[in-house]
Amino acid sequence: MKRTAILCTLLGFATLGLVSACSHERIEKETKQTVAPAPPVVVAPAPPVIVQQPRTWVPGQWTQQGPDMVWRPGHWE
Repeated sequence: MKRTAILCTLLGFATLGLVSACSHERIEKETKQTVAPAPPVVVAPAPPVIVQQPRTWVPGQWTQQGPDMVWRPGHWE
């Protein structure tokens, strides 16, 4: 008997809590905000384009200077 009374009381409070949570009216508040205009966008000039000719690697080679063989290292042209 005591358990039934406690259970019914808890069930009643839970029901009232759920009903009261769903019964309120939604209130929307309209707010006006003042927004400052964005600063002007400053576009930097494009950097100059530097065109270079492609370089070619000339490999090293052995050459003869008189009676001797001499190594000439490679270089870029």
